[in-house]
Amino acid sequence: VWLLAWAILIKGGRIFEKIKLGFSCVFASMTPVQLGADAMRSLKMKDVFSTSYKETIAASMVVKGLKFLVIALATSASFFFAIMQPSLQIWVKAVLFSGFAVVVLAALLFLLPLKKETGFKIAGVFDRLSKHVHFFGKVSIYFRHYSLYLKTIPAKTLALIAFLAIVSFVFEFFAFAFCFFAANSAIHFYSLLILFTILAILERVPFLPKGIGIVEIFGVFFLSIESLMAEPLSIQQIVSVIILFDLMRLVIPTFLSIAVYFFAFKAKPSWPNAGI
Repeated sequence: VWLLAWAILIKGGRIFEKIKLGFSCVFASMTPVQLGADAMRSLKMKDVFSTSYKETIAASMVVKGLKFLVIALATSASFFFAIMQPSLQIWVKAVLFSGFAVVVLAALLFLLPLKKETGFKIAGVFDRLSKHVHFFGKVSIYFRHYSLYLKTIPAKTLALIAFLAIVSFVFEFFAFAFCFFAANSAIHFYSLLILFTILAILERVPFLPKGIGIVEIFGVFFLSIESLMAEPLSIQQIVSVIILFDLMRLVIPTFLSIAVYFFAFKAKPSWPNAGI
């Protein structure tokens, strides 16, 4: 669903072909903040459809921004449930709140440039930072282009992308919920929502591909809090849920993506060296 939203924003080419190309790059998301998938999609779109790097990356940023907004709204709801749950330790509430702040900032960074003047102000901030770190100069240039790109997206298209971001989030939530059904484990709805939103945030921590390690550790800890479960879970049930979740979010998408990459795109891309 996320790839459908991304493909709609990319001009030219058939939707199915763009989705197939995008899915063939999913395995590259096993990188910090999933940047590898964005980079690989940009390279392959340039190679196959001659789409500029700027357009491909901008499309990714729009969909990511709306997805972060959905996560932020869900996190605010789960944070309310957490505040109302006295048995939840204070540090868990602090993690949820800090994660909420990070997701909100990310959503704002991607979506505030919908207003061109605001986008140019953000670019100005990076321009000033470039005096100390040269790399920020390129970021400043990109944000100016990104602000102009957002002005070209019709309101109806943006509304459709927002709807697809919500659908994508809902599907991910149900996939997570079915992990508990499959493991014959009961959990309160508010606990499920809190855990899912925290894990959605932890998946995006820097320096860890898909949050591997920290997601599993926190998941085991959270599910061990008996007061948050509909019934106490055995260690076997907890491990089963975590393994099923990892199969769903890591193993299956990665291997399917690799299969699509090798069978649908047999020709090796030319990996252009041109600058953005």
